[in-house]
Amino acid sequence: ARATVPCTYDTGLGVVYDLSYLDFPGAYTVLDANAEVYNFTYFFNVCGNTAEYPYTEKTPSSACVTTTGATGETQTGPAPAWQLYNENSQCYRLGNSPTNVKWELIDEYDLTRGVSLQYLGGDACP
Repeated sequence: ARATVPCTYDTGLGVVYDLSYLDFPGAYTVLDANAEVYNFTYFFNVCGNTAEYPYTEKTPSSACVTTTGATGETQTGPAPAWQLYNENSQCYRLGNSPTNVKWELIDEYDLTRGVSLQYLGGDACP
């Protein structure tokens, strides 16, 4: 795996999850499930930043170099996850670092259900 940040979660219950094999040399891309209403495209990586700034037909990658959240804060540089609004060229950072994360068990009574990895420190939502 090419993950350069720690990407394991020890449950303390005898199970360790290792997501380092999900680190991708580009970015995973997902369209919003309700694209007719929310027309967002998501770009993300697991255990690392995306390889480049994301873009869509209507949102150039330059829109993601410096992002601004709803409270006026700005962030610059790479990130592990992004949300692009395909109607008006807006780009939002969904996390500020592949190491600033929150791990949780999906079901603490059934460890086979897996884990959730949430990136923290992204832009505040409008």
